[in-house]
Amino acid sequence: YFLKHQDHIGPGWLLDRCDPAKRPYQMVTVGAPDDLPMAIACNGVVYVGRSITPAEIQQKDPVLKAELQFVRSLIALGVPYLGIHRGAQLLARAMLADLAEAPTTEARHAILTLNDAGQADPLLGNGLPALPVLHWPTHRFALPRKAELLAGTAEAVDAFRFGDCAWGVLPHVELTPTALRDWLHEETTPAEVAAQRSTLLKEAHDREATQRDAAYALMDRFLNRASSF
Repeated sequence: YFLKHQDHIGPGWLLDRCDPAKRPYQMVTVGAPDDLPMAIACNGVVYVGRSITPAEIQQKDPVLKAELQFVRSLIALGVPYLGIHRGAQLLARAMLADLAEAPTTEARHAILTLNDAGQADPLLGNGLPALPVLHWPTHRFALPRKAELLAGTAEAVDAFRFGDCAWGVLPHVELTPTALRDWLHEETTPAEVAAQRSTLLKEAHDREATQRDAAYALMDRFLNRASSF
């Protein structure tokens, strides 16, 4: 399953590695609790989307509540799970991590430097020292208890693993230049990010091959785990 929170925000490069004739998949936009599949019906889940907001948490949003319960059920069943951005926040929050006090406000391309555990991780590392990513304005979470930090700090996590089946990556590893262009022209894009539009797009095109290859390698390894589940 590919799950997303908005119709226009999809799995980007990750979808390229999925051949529906060989590995059937479903793409679901989660707008209501009933949109979520049953966890027991899943062989693997990739969850993408924009940030969880403090308002969703404070107001006990019913969709967020259902998402968190769904992720907890996946963990209990050992279903392979890869959360990107919102998907990473869902994993952290499902495992009772605290929301960071202040959001980040910048958008920037970067290399996500993995720590020793990250470099040894079978999904994110696999012998590679770093991953090309795009940081987008968001609220970070602290590291959940019993989780393994793969990148960032315990107070401001960039990537982590929970158990043997679930990964969260906060910056975007899946984003194509076309998708980024669409995001940057949205009315909801922060003014300080929109002001960087030309610079961000130029760098996205300059990094396209490297970004794509890293996303492909990440998805291939995830699919191998899902296939053997």
